[in-house]
Amino acid sequence: MHISDVCLLARRHDDRSVVLATDGLWDVMQPDDVIETVKRVLDAGGNSALKAEALGDAATSLASTAAQARFWAAQRTAGFSS
Repeated sequence: MHISDVCLLARRHDDRSVVLATDGLWDVMQPDDVIETVKRVLDAGGNSALKAEALGDAATSLASTAAQARFWAAQRTAGFSS
């Protein structure tokens, strides 16, 4: 059984966003990268839907890159080369 990570944070007057996400995002993105992605969308005048889309695109790209890296590492371990 997996126990969720939960934390309680006080919002500050200068907070611009709250990101609630699953492991699908946090497994491939560092918190600083999430913050930078959200800030970039906000600074460009984007809304919540665009922030979510940008985070999804970034996570998908990173997950794909990580999967490719694991594939090639496995190939090298097995004695294959590109």
